[in-house]
Amino acid sequence: SLLANHVCIPFSSQLSQTAIQLDRSLLLEWDDYERFVLGCTTLNYVFPAFVLTWQQLSRYQRFPRLFRALFARRQLQTSTGRDRGRRWITASLLALAAACLLNLPTDLRIETSGALQPVEQRAVFAALDGVVSRLLVEDGQTVVKGQPLVEMTSPSLEIDIQEVEGDIHANSEKRDGLNVAINQLTNDNPDALALQSKMSSEIRQLETQLENLSEKLRALSAERAKLQIHAPIDGMVVAREIERFLNARPVRRGDALLRVVNLKGPWRLELLVADRDSGYIKRKLFDPTSSAGGFVGSEVDASCQYVISSQPNQTHNAEVTWVSETARNPTGQGVYVDMHARVDSALGQTSHMGATVVGFVDCGRKPLWFVWSRPFIEALQRKHWL
Repeated sequence: SLLANHVCIPFSSQLSQTAIQLDRSLLLEWDDYERFVLGCTTLNYVFPAFVLTWQQLSRYQRFPRLFRALFARRQLQTSTGRDRGRRWITASLLALAAACLLNLPTDLRIETSGALQPVEQRAVFAALDGVVSRLLVEDGQTVVKGQPLVEMTSPSLEIDIQEVEGDIHANSEKRDGLNVAINQLTNDNPDALALQSKMSSEIRQLETQLENLSEKLRALSAERAKLQIHAPIDGMVVAREIERFLNARPVRRGDALLRVVNLKGPWRLELLVADRDSGYIKRKLFDPTSSAGGFVGSEVDASCQYVISSQPNQTHNAEVTWVSETARNPTGQGVYVDMHARVDSALGQTSHMGATVVGFVDCGRKPLWFVWSRPFIEALQRKHWL
């Protein structure tokens, strides 16, 4: 047997800790050495197709015998009419069972995405054009309402204030000089009376100008007070790399400088709902034609569930409080409707601000086939069922 011209090829094997257990193998044998060499050469081209056929046959044999007998063409051709009738009855029963299964009512769950945010947070903006001269807080620092955060300087504002102060000083000196000149005039000279009347008129004009300049100076001083920015609420400063982005940097009126958030207050979910799914949520929560600004009433079951991306093994409960009546395209990749949901404040404090979440809203029960094929059904409705 050692001189036999044969090849043993395994097809499937199971690797164990001790040895390799062969399940199937193919034994090829030739009657002489020349044919053996030629067969081994040809085997390189034939063997891949043979392996593919073997794998397909193995998959076919994994199906139950009933299905194989039901759809075997040769058996259908040679079987009797009674056997064919049984097979068709079986197939009909299976189709009926599948139809009943697909019509079972199941929950229609709308998936949303968003972030976990504190409800009370305020952005701090630059009130004037200027330069940040001094930073009084750091990122993550706790502040109280009214505490100074940033000091700014405005060169143009300082120039205006100096000009107004110079005009006030010049008009005051001129007015004081006219008063001295009036006191030195004699009343028995007719020309002196006319000159006194003229200088009195100039004094009244200067006093009017001084009042206007003083009012302008007060307004400019009030603008200067805005250069020191204070905390609008109690909370924590949120400004990533504040030294790099703000210190000694010029800013324009309305530029956002930093944020102050109250981490100890209530939290909420700020979710984005696909516009095609918003109709199911709105019909569940309220009548869209009579909604009061999108706010959800307390008598409605507005419960939903969400999962924090950093804690995928825990499901939390929330309550929808508001759904926007307008849609927008925040990312440029689709139209969405904003939705807010109230969460437990203690849970918000244990997590981090801006944590990404995935929310789920149950919108009633629909047939199983509709839930599975909803995008396709809705596409047909838009195209043909108008």
